[in-house]
Amino acid sequence: MSTKKKTEVVITSIEIPFWRLVGIMMKWMIAAIPAAALFALLVLLVQFLFTVFVGGIFILGGNSGGS
Repeated sequence: MSTKKKTEVVITSIEIPFWRLVGIMMKWMIAAIPAAALFALLVLLVQFLFTVFVGGIFILGGNSGGS
């Protein structure tokens, strides 16, 4: 068995130039566009399947009016 010693590291400061940080945030925003589109398609698919199956239950139930 090996004896490994755990070492803790505490970061106290990170210096990032302002415009570099703005560039990073712009990249995140651009990367979020396709992710949001895929999420919207997934929600649309789930909504469609829910409508088909739940709507199909009412169609298969027929007319329960009484005549």
